[in-house]
Amino acid sequence: MLRIHKDKRQPATNSLFDIINLDDYKPKLYQQYIRMSALNQTKLNQADQRNLKALSTTVPPLLFRAYSLEGAKRTKGFCSPEFFRPPTDMNTNKYCYDSLFDMPIEEVKVMGGNHLMWKDRNDDQFISWSRSMLFAIEHALGRSRKGQSQCYISAMETSQAQTTCTNTRKDEQKAEFFWATDVMNAYKIRDWQGWQNFDHSGLHPRKLTHEVLSVGVIQVNDHTKYNHVDLQDLINCGLFKEYEFPAPWSVES
Repeated sequence: MLRIHKDKRQPATNSLFDIINLDDYKPKLYQQYIRMSALNQTKLNQADQRNLKALSTTVPPLLFRAYSLEGAKRTKGFCSPEFFRPPTDMNTNKYCYDSLFDMPIEEVKVMGGNHLMWKDRNDDQFISWSRSMLFAIEHALGRSRKGQSQCYISAMETSQAQTTCTNTRKDEQKAEFFWATDVMNAYKIRDWQGWQNFDHSGLHPRKLTHEVLSVGVIQVNDHTKYNHVDLQDLINCGLFKEYEFPAPWSVES
């Protein structure tokens, strides 16, 4: 069993200064937008929160995720059948937020936008899931083609998912899952002034229709029902094998 030690963790950040290395952002104008965003701690209003929660009820009960454990540019966080940990939990000394709605709007714009564009930042508190097993298989194959190893595909029943304890909430709570396009619209991620022209193509909604987001560390209560599977095992079992099936009808000459 994976044990998560958080004795030395600090509370969830109240400023983007605490989690973002500004030197990583170029040009300088982009850094200025980061600083401006850090000063704005406004959170999503109650009406928009209720609307986003209502839209989340259409998230499928079974979600898929592909990840890799070894190799250059492997999955930034950590995944196992029991735990799914975002980059923040692995690479910083910060607790993750308790929920999406605890995050300031401007922070969601910066962090969420970079996440949806696959920037793989250490400060990322989001985890992506897909409603499509086909996409998860293709994602795992893509990681394998790039030289990454120990590539896995997980299937998770959302009703079995909960967030772990944090510094502000001592008991677990049911994990929340939101459509990526709904989060992008509610927080107006595409409207953030710091994006460059080429960033907007990476945030086009057509690329995100299959994607679901969660925040923080996810623990799966019953992880034996849907276990993760090694991509190589799928291949060995005939993923790319061609099968011939008899035609369901006869063709008369």
